[in-house]
Amino acid sequence: MKRRAVLLAVLLASCGKPAPPPPPPVPAPATLAPALTRDIVMAYVASLLDPDLPKPEVGTAPSTDAALESLARSDLFAKKYGFPTFADYAEARRRVMLARLAWMKREIAKTSSGTLEIQIRMASDTLLNPDATEEQRKEATQSLNRAMELKKALEAPSASSTVAEEDIALVAEFADQISKAEEAAVRK
Repeated sequence: MKRRAVLLAVLLASCGKPAPPPPPPVPAPATLAPALTRDIVMAYVASLLDPDLPKPEVGTAPSTDAALESLARSDLFAKKYGFPTFADYAEARRRVMLARLAWMKREIAKTSSGTLEIQIRMASDTLLNPDATEEQRKEATQSLNRAMELKKALEAPSASSTVAEEDIALVAEFADQISKAEEAAVRK
């Protein structure tokens, strides 16, 4: 978007017309209040290993009786792990997943930022080299575009950007346990 605005400004300036005003900045999403505690995260991890973990039922639409029975089973499951209702359990699960996504995004950004900068510098050097072949320029352009897209994606706000720092830190502390429990749950 910025690239287009700059290009448009340069083109209009060369035609003698004033450049349009820049677009307004996109506001950052509001941060959620911390919601996770050690007990909630540990209950969530334990619940993943439970053979009674509710799974979505595939098939025809359930009757009202079947839906009520399923809801009652889900509420009993949630209560087993200290949650008042299944809705509370589902909200805790959602918060853990968002915090985990935010933590993983940060980890990826930390490990790849240096590599991306090197990739961008090398591609730029190739594009600025007058002796580079057309094939080298094409590969450098593709490499530069991929690196810039990844860098932009890592810097862009997302749903995981709204997670409280305390929740992210707590989930980071339990990251290995959460991963192992999720893997075990998938294998069931």
